[in-house]
Amino acid sequence: MIAEFIHYLGTRTNPGARRLGYAGEAAALEARHRRCREAWLPHLAATRAALLRAAELAHPNSGDALLVAAAASTICRSPS
Repeated sequence: MIAEFIHYLGTRTNPGARRLGYAGEAAALEARHRRCREAWLPHLAATRAALLRAAELAHPNSGDALLVAAAASTICRSPS
């Protein structure tokens, strides 16, 4: 909890994004990533593979990319 708060304080973002809660969400996501690292490994590997495949299929001279992501609450317990 303390590490998450320190991360929140150090997250660089513009004031509008901070007011919308993006800094807090970034800190919370980082904390969940540390807590759920093992459980997330298959998802992270699949996501990386999908992004690399999409990059291979993209037109080489387009110069643009659009990433759209969604997240759902995940419950991951720390090992006891």
